[in-house]
Amino acid sequence: MVLADEAGCNLSNSTQKFEDICAEARGDWLLFMQAGSMLQPGWPQVVLAHASKGGGAASFKLAVSPDMPWWKRVFGPVTHKSPLAKGFLISKRHAQANANGKPNVENMMRGLAIKPLSVGITSA
Repeated sequence: MVLADEAGCNLSNSTQKFEDICAEARGDWLLFMQAGSMLQPGWPQVVLAHASKGGGAASFKLAVSPDMPWWKRVFGPVTHKSPLAKGFLISKRHAQANANGKPNVENMMRGLAIKPLSVGITSA
């Protein structure tokens, strides 16, 4: 938690209203991920390039963890049930404009055009 706070992150949970999360955000862009997820190297440059172009909502591509046994990496499908498995990146302004009455991030994601970014994310 201390590391996240020092990096400028706000930690939230699924019971917190999406509008409240947006209001408490300190930055101009919001990045939502499942607990335990990790972005692959190079993600800051990809996110900065996307943000500098004024890109809309985005997500990352699912990647397989290198810690996973080789047979699962080769034969196991990369699927996850949560919409946040791929992460969710959105500008604070765009999020606030679309947050009306949305109880959580997953509901916010529905109906938005979400651009896939070129960097991977592994989920726990």
